[in-house]
Amino acid sequence: MSLTAHLLTQENRDVGGPRQPLLGVRQLLKHFPLKQQGLPWSRGPANAVRAVDGVSFDIMKGETLGVVGESGCGKSTTARVLMQLIEQDSGELVFDGQTVGSRAMPLRLFRRQAQMVFQDSYSSLNPRMTIEDSIAFAPIVHGLSAREAIARARSLLGRVGLQPERFAGRYPHELSGGQRQRVNIARALALEPRLVILDEAVSALDKSVEAQVLNLLLDLKQEFGLTYLFISHDLNVVRFISDRVLVMYLGQVVEVGPAEQVFDAPRHPYTRALLRSMPAWTRRTVPRRRRWRATRPTPSIRPRAVASTPAASLPRRSASSARRSLPRLRPGTAWLACAMRPAAATMHRCSMPAWSTRRASMAEQGKAMVRLRDLRVSFKAPGKTIRAVSGVDLEVAQGEVVALIGESGSGKSVTLRSIMRLHPESRTRIEGGLEVDGRDVLAMTGRELSSLRGDTVAMIFQEPLLALDPVYTVGAQIAETIRRHRKVSAAQARAQALALFEKVRIPSPERRLDAYPHEMSGGMRQRAMIALALSCSPKVLLADEPTTALDATVQIQILLLLRELQRELGLSIVFVTHDIGAAVEVADRIAVMYAGRIVEQGPAAQLLAQPRHPYTMSLLQSRSHGVLQKGQRLQTIPGAPPDLAKLPPGCAFAPRCAYAVAACQLQQPAEQRLDAQHAVRCLRAQELLFASAAGATGVTGTISNDLTDPTKETA
Repeated sequence: MSLTAHLLTQENRDVGGPRQPLLGVRQLLKHFPLKQQGLPWSRGPANAVRAVDGVSFDIMKGETLGVVGESGCGKSTTARVLMQLIEQDSGELVFDGQTVGSRAMPLRLFRRQAQMVFQDSYSSLNPRMTIEDSIAFAPIVHGLSAREAIARARSLLGRVGLQPERFAGRYPHELSGGQRQRVNIARALALEPRLVILDEAVSALDKSVEAQVLNLLLDLKQEFGLTYLFISHDLNVVRFISDRVLVMYLGQVVEVGPAEQVFDAPRHPYTRALLRSMPAWTRRTVPRRRRWRATRPTPSIRPRAVASTPAASLPRRSASSARRSLPRLRPGTAWLACAMRPAAATMHRCSMPAWSTRRASMAEQGKAMVRLRDLRVSFKAPGKTIRAVSGVDLEVAQGEVVALIGESGSGKSVTLRSIMRLHPESRTRIEGGLEVDGRDVLAMTGRELSSLRGDTVAMIFQEPLLALDPVYTVGAQIAETIRRHRKVSAAQARAQALALFEKVRIPSPERRLDAYPHEMSGGMRQRAMIALALSCSPKVLLADEPTTALDATVQIQILLLLRELQRELGLSIVFVTHDIGAAVEVADRIAVMYAGRIVEQGPAAQLLAQPRHPYTMSLLQSRSHGVLQKGQRLQTIPGAPPDLAKLPPGCAFAPRCAYAVAACQLQQPAEQRLDAQHAVRCLRAQELLFASAAGATGVTGTISNDLTDPTKETA
């Protein structure tokens, strides 16, 4: 080790001992001034977004502090202020007993000991730098020689599970999302930090990759003695990985305590509302979630009393509900900022059957609105052909909701976009049968396609901020769509747009019609996207990951809205997601995709209780359901999905399957009908029928205990 490397390690040493908090945050304040139309920037509490409003907490050495809350509550802003990427208005940061910014702890030294992993793994990396250069960049800036930095980068690549000889010379666009996030973790560890801030680091990953990254984080924490500040809107993940949990609302800390206490016995009404929003997909009954009675306040529009009081529809509210500030937090203690009486800590639920309202068979639902027969989609690339979809057979009946689930790259979104022929025709080849409402989509002319899109089939895109035009108001875009397909006046189109905003329950709909996409929150933009999709009364709705980037409360609102609209309007919906909990909230049937093929499909309840394909079993095992013991590893699917340009002749899952035999490597499995509604593609399906009944999976040999039949009574 060189002298410079030795000095870096010495600077990151423990100073204050194990009982001293690694990071102390005291009354952190950050307000963003607002600009009203025609007026200059104005400062002051009445004219500012109070993104961080008096936040105080401690992070103890070696612990993981989870931070949860809705979008806009100040989680990410707090993280950026901690890293001094945003300058705070007031407040104090104390790192291991030394004030950040002082002579004893200058900012440069602090940033050697604290690193951050951002949510967007792609934009966090320089597209013009190779992976090893990106990791080595920070050590070089801080004094290491290029040779030592490259050696450290290659060592860290191996530690995060990426072979240096394969990945070191690649660029970010040549990696998958999970691989890029591993690179970002390696880059954060390059300076041997003591604190790592993870801002939604696993939110955009599918569940199998998420499990791999979470296991990696646990291993690295133990190996390097790290301390984590883990920010996420996924409450299951936070419960699994955190020692303590901090709940934020409108820029303030409303509750903090040990993870088990916050999740099992929450005291603040907002925390309870947040936990009730978690998708519950392994139970026989689903709580009937009451809608909050008031529009959620924003950081710039606050009630005079406690911020969450209008939304907290709970009994025995104290007469004096004036704002109470949270006392200074002491390590290992739990605090609550609420004027509610302790008796209000009881959760009130009423239950409804989750599965009784699901239709029993396609025959009861009428004709097939979407019919795919041996659908094959391939893309031309330099020197190769990518077979993204390889022989998909699927029917969606009138009024039915079918969810497509699977890992990233399995062909879900390609299948969805093929239904509307949205792929560029010059580089795409679509073969097989594709019918919508009895019409052959592949035989349609350009004019017929234009009429089909929006009028018969509409799509909800994953990222509404990219799907909506930034230079037009949302209301103008919806009105334009209505006028394109319906012969109505501009005034009538606007009136219909307003009615759609009211249907999807956008607050202050008249004012929001004139808002631009960037002026809306993520949940509100997604509601506007749904309104746009419904503007011409389509018969089929295609939803591509509509809730992936949303926090728990907004996610469940969107899912319940989709389910309500489907029942009210009789829509047929194809719902693409990698979140099994979200699929169960809305789906009648689930189809599991892998490497461009549907490997299993059946009724949602039956598929969850009795999976028959090893890949389905592995998917169900690889989720983080929040009831594991601390330190217990999540089950992951070994290996990686195959290269779609070089698909094997046999079963594509065989190299990762614990039940594979020699025939699996050579023979493509045909579809087997287990009953009228349940089909699977596996050569050993009948053998696994008995293995699954005994509790076996394709990876570990046991199915988790909570995967019980939701049609049976549970304790």
